[in-house]
Amino acid sequence: MGDWPKALAQPRVKLSTWLAKPYAAAPARVAVAVPAGLEAALPRLLLASRAAHLRVVGPGLTPRLPAALSPVYALGEAGEGVLDVVRRPQPEGDADTVLRRILDNGHAKLANTWREALIALARAQGTTLTKNEARALIREAAGWSDDLTPLEAPSTACPPSGTRSPPRSRP
Repeated sequence: MGDWPKALAQPRVKLSTWLAKPYAAAPARVAVAVPAGLEAALPRLLLASRAAHLRVVGPGLTPRLPAALSPVYALGEAGEGVLDVVRRPQPEGDADTVLRRILDNGHAKLANTWREALIALARAQGTTLTKNEARALIREAAGWSDDLTPLEAPSTACPPSGTRSPPRSRP
């Protein structure tokens, strides 16, 4: 995505399109050209992708990833203006699994993905959690999350890694 030489035969996507709507497939590799001055958009560009491996190229890139991306991405090789970013395997812990599901769906409403992640977690624990119960938990923890996607959220607004798990059992 981004500006690439026209002679390059690979399909290209404009950055604005990449950020506006999800790409349905999960490609193995994606190359991202980050224009000078847009380095701060790196977290959004990465969260918008479902690729297993991303090569990010741009003149102002630093050889590190923001901490908010660590649940999803690990930095592979890095050089001046080039980052190789690799998607991490799915986590094991409850809170980590919920956070990862939210961040893996960067274009979806944060509260909706969070709700579905809590319901799936409850199911995996052998309990049930209704949509309304999950909504109440989310409203209590982050009432601001209804109309926001992870792509739109500042990195400090992501659910904390200590997000409360759903109740273990229901009467």
